[in-house]
Amino acid sequence: MNLGDYFDNTKGYGVIATADSEGKFNATVYARPHFFDENTIAFIMRERLTHTNLQTNTRCRHESPTSLCGETDGVWRLDA
Repeated sequence: MNLGDYFDNTKGYGVIATADSEGKFNATVYARPHFFDENTIAFIMRERLTHTNLQTNTRCRHESPTSLCGETDGVWRLDA
């Protein structure tokens, strides 16, 4: 199963964890991501700490209660 199909068929929420350029982390609850194609996803977010962290450090982790970590390692790199 690819991630787009998984999120299309799974209800719920997830947690996004980010860190700033100095390694200070935060985690926040988000709805499922929106998939445009195999390589493009989007989260709707306000310009707060998670958004700011992604401007300086594009590595993040998204976890959901029914995580796919064994399949994907749960780590996505976002292109800013």
